Amino acid sequence: MAPLTVPHFIRIAGLFNIAASKWHDMMGGMEDAPTQGSLERDLQERNLLKNPGPTIRAMAFIEGPAWLNQQTDAERIVFERGITEPAAIEDVAGFSVIGALTHLHNLSPEELAEDPHIVYTIYGNGGISRYKVLSDGTVQFARFDARLEPDRIKRACELGFEILD
Repeated sequence: MAPLTVPHFIRIAGLFNIAASKWHDMMGGMEDAPTQGSLERDLQERNLLKNPGPTIRAMAFIEGPAWLNQQTDAERIVFERGITEPAAIEDVAGFSVIGALTHLHNLSPEELAEDPHIVYTIYGNGGISRYKVLSDGTVQFARFDARLEPDRIKRACELGFEILD
C-alpha cells in the first residue's frame, strides 16, 4: 500500500469528506453532533478503513465535544504545518484519529499479512487509552481503560464496538 500524504485524509474518512470550513465549524462547535438514534441507524462494523465516518461519529458520541475538539486540533496542526511524512504526523498527532489513519495506511506488507492485531491506540477524553485499532482497521473499545466509566462502556456496546477486556 502506498504511503498517504495529508490531502488523502480528506478522502479517507466520510466524516472528513466536506469543505474544510464546514468541517472546522462542525467539529469545533458540534452543531451537527451525532445523536444516539442516528448512530444506531448507521450501525456498521466499527472500522476506520471500511466505515471511517460512522466509526468516528460513534467515537465522538461516546467521548463528547472536548474529545472531538482535540481531534480537530490535531488535524488542524497537521494541515497548517503542511506535515506529510507519516512519522512526523504521528509525532504531532499521536494517539488521535488522524494518527491512527496515518499508521494504518503505512503498515508494512508483513504486518498486513498477519492476523489482525493491535497496532495503534486512540486516546479517549482525558488522555485515557480507550480505543485499540487493529491492523485491519477494526476499532475496539478497551473496557479496562474505562472501568470507572460504566456509562461509556454501555454506550460503546450499544453503538456496536467490540469490547476488549
